[in-house]
Amino acid sequence: MSCRAIALVTLLLLLLPLVATAHDPLPRANWCAGGTPVEVGDINYDGNALRERVVEFCGVVRTCGEFDDYTRSLGAVQALCDEYEPASYRSVAGDYGDVIPLIEEPGEFRNDNHHHAFRIEMGLRGKCVRCDVQRATPPPGHASGQ
Repeated sequence: MSCRAIALVTLLLLLLPLVATAHDPLPRANWCAGGTPVEVGDINYDGNALRERVVEFCGVVRTCGEFDDYTRSLGAVQALCDEYEPASYRSVAGDYGDVIPLIEEPGEFRNDNHHHAFRIEMGLRGKCVRCDVQRATPPPGHASGQ
């Protein structure tokens, strides 16, 4: 397993205890249980860039209403991650192809009081993670087609 894959699995395991909070980082506790979570993009916004992203998302894509910074920011980064969802996965059953944002920083975005504690000025850092179909890996030294 590559270092990147180990880091992603570690991140997912660290976020699993948060499943009991009001807003889970995963759509369901068993999200991607039959697949392989794969990092497909970075979320790296300072406060100014995040504010621009939120204004663009809320003003052009849809009206966000009078929601707090947490809700508007989550919608904007989910839209970013949705860009990594391949059309070919849309007809596949289960979680395959679903792309979710996993926010690493700031901690205020992930805590139980995130609707009040998080401010756009804090920015966001994390990853877009897609659930890919799990494929068998050939044994070492075995070339395909032999």
